[in-house]
Amino acid sequence: MLFLDESAFTVGPNSDVVLDEFVFNPETGTGKIALTAAKGVFRLVGGKISKRTPVTLKTPTATIGIRGGIALVNVADNGATQATFLFGDQMTVDTGGGRRTANRPGFSITADDPDAPPSDPTPTSGEQLDAALGSLEGGGSEDDDSAGSGDGEGGGGGQSGGNQQVPTDEDVADAGLDDLGSDNDPDAVGPAGPGPAGGAPAPTGGGTEAAENTTTQSQQNTVLQDSSTLGVTLGNFSGRYRSHNQYLTSTLDSSTLEIDPDTSRNIGFKQASASGGTFSVSLGLSTLSLPVQSGTFSLTSAGTTPFGSVSGTGVLSSDERFLFYELTESNSNKAFVFAGVPVDTSTTETGFLVQAFALRKDFLNGLSTDIPFLRSAPSNISVSSATSSPFYRVRRSNTDSSSVTLQATLGIVGQGSSQQSVFVGHTGTFITNDQSQPAITGGLRGSQRTSATSFVIRDSSGLSSVPGSDGKSLFADSNGNLAYFVVNNDFYASGEKTITTGLALQNPFDSALTSYAFDHVATPTTKPTGIGTTRTSRTLNGYVGGLVERGTTSSFPTFIIENDDSVTGSPGDPTAVKITTNASINRLDGEFGVQVEDDSRNYEIRFGTTSSTSGRGTFIDDNTFGARDSTQTASTINGTTASRMRMFMVNQEVVKVTGFLPSGVSFCECEFLEWGYWTAEAKDVSNNVDRFHLATWVAGVLPATVDMPTSGTASYLGHLNGSVDNNGVRYQAVGKFQNSWDFGSQSGSITVTNFDGENFSGVSVSASNKRDFAGSGSNDGKSISFHGSFYKGGSDTSKEQGGQFHITGTNYKAGGTFAAARQGDIQTSPQ
Repeated sequence: MLFLDESAFTVGPNSDVVLDEFVFNPETGTGKIALTAAKGVFRLVGGKISKRTPVTLKTPTATIGIRGGIALVNVADNGATQATFLFGDQMTVDTGGGRRTANRPGFSITADDPDAPPSDPTPTSGEQLDAALGSLEGGGSEDDDSAGSGDGEGGGGGQSGGNQQVPTDEDVADAGLDDLGSDNDPDAVGPAGPGPAGGAPAPTGGGTEAAENTTTQSQQNTVLQDSSTLGVTLGNFSGRYRSHNQYLTSTLDSSTLEIDPDTSRNIGFKQASASGGTFSVSLGLSTLSLPVQSGTFSLTSAGTTPFGSVSGTGVLSSDERFLFYELTESNSNKAFVFAGVPVDTSTTETGFLVQAFALRKDFLNGLSTDIPFLRSAPSNISVSSATSSPFYRVRRSNTDSSSVTLQATLGIVGQGSSQQSVFVGHTGTFITNDQSQPAITGGLRGSQRTSATSFVIRDSSGLSSVPGSDGKSLFADSNGNLAYFVVNNDFYASGEKTITTGLALQNPFDSALTSYAFDHVATPTTKPTGIGTTRTSRTLNGYVGGLVERGTTSSFPTFIIENDDSVTGSPGDPTAVKITTNASINRLDGEFGVQVEDDSRNYEIRFGTTSSTSGRGTFIDDNTFGARDSTQTASTINGTTASRMRMFMVNQEVVKVTGFLPSGVSFCECEFLEWGYWTAEAKDVSNNVDRFHLATWVAGVLPATVDMPTSGTASYLGHLNGSVDNNGVRYQAVGKFQNSWDFGSQSGSITVTNFDGENFSGVSVSASNKRDFAGSGSNDGKSISFHGSFYKGGSDTSKEQGGQFHITGTNYKAGGTFAAARQGDIQTSPQ
């Protein structure tokens, strides 16, 4: 049942439930939902009402309240109730004997007697979850051959059997609830259970959690050995131990998830120390004891974790303030430990600063690529063949919300039918968490094509810095400056201070969705020369181009995209694309007005932020910026709010890649124009999914039309960069662009050289308003068209050109953008 406030209530078979009360005021988002359940299995996803007032479910033994989240409730025939908190803010269980509260995903509270206190929150076993989820999503007779759509995150395999298809948690998340409920990003919805991706500290083994389950369990830490191999004593370390969990690489295409409820696999600690060559911490019922030396060192069965002796590698920073281990335990599981001296929050940072961090390849989670944040990538793309930017942090003052982060990777290897590509990026910000400690939170978006004949794969996740049990996740160097941290796939929901367990998702169009986790150690690295120097608050206008892949049929057709002329009523109008930078708060926001050329679909794609506390858009300088989908202004498809829009854009200076350029072609040496790449997934209310991969944009400062030159000639030289569909083979191509322009006649002649092996010459273009021009031409059975504009460079109103182009032919289409710089000054005719 989907309520008007977007709450969702799933009822299992052979269940008895009554809706007692539903009151909702759409203008205020307030109301009340009350239900009574006699028996059965139920799942509740809270909507708008639950953000302010808990939704209540009364059973024969208890009353359960769900606030801003997801809960699973199992009521036995005798009335005994088990309530499992899966996700969100909190869950309460009340009986005549008292109340218990759970706010940690994967914990259950039971009530067997209406007059006795409920149980303390305890970890939910895999068997219990399997049984409950099986009741909700399985069922049906063996001879029922119907199959569900398995829509989930984009059309993965569904469940067969049953008289009706019941949505999974992922389906519910994709139903548009990402703006409701707990504000958690559905792309990072984690399965139940305190898996190792969980940033919230987990309990330390067998037994029950504290009655209210709301305070972090303190850890008692001791130094056990004193045989010295290190000349100094390390102290006051905070950190975390975690051991690999099976479910992190499971496929979400069945009714159950592989969940290991063993909470001893993910334990935070604080105030640890190391001396005498040993780093040792008591983890409640178990002990962590590892040798420590300077630099990088090997462990050969020396040291122990909760799962016995270990071997592997340890790394101690040169300032001896941060330490991490990559280990193999005696049961062959991988384990990861990190510890550091936390940043002193009483130290005041002032002034503008850019920091750059290197991300170490994930060790724990068995990822098959060394590109940050990805579970897998095209086989020919690695760090050596891709451009991965540092993980940037830019601040205005203090480690608070004025600080934002940015990282991006672009890899394009090969040309034409042999090409593979990947594009992924992150933006984030700093918050103060529920333990009054600074922390990083954000998200990532990406897409990839594993071969020129495969469909686009979407990647997405939340992201946060990983804390110890004291909430401290940012670690300092010997000067007290931020220098070290670990990021993983958890996140802080918008406006929330408590970390939420999440999973990263890799989502093919034509096969099952896969969940995974990542852990990356961040350490200081060299900043690019000049970064952060030129910072201008300004508005840029321009063009978009590329292809969109439609996921509505098995053929997955592509369509050419261009500026949306419904925005201004004029085809090719550059004001349909806008990027606004704000140097005072290190943010940017923007809008891409996009339409599909050969059908009636159009999009208003909003990204970034104007808020000084959001991490959706990051502005470092005029050549270094990026943004992901906005939560302030809704993106639309054909004027209706999109049910999902996942996007990322970045300036090309962040991810320079040139290895796929053909002979004789180079990118524009533009001084003032900005251009780059973007990726997006757009889902409409009818569940049609469109994906954009390596679409391009170009933008700059437009001159006033009255200020354009009225005489003289000039030559412009640059590139075309676009996406190609050559009879089902899809790839990125770049060609040489030249435009000989006559300002007196307001006309030009464009020559295209070696774009996907194609050449066009003498393509006539003209401007009706002196600034914006258009035209078309043909060659060898293919047609090409252009829309473009002149752009300012300082006071020079015609310094550069940018725009969009299309090429069409039999079973051939290409679309993209161009950028070009004027070669010398405007030439005037002799008098």
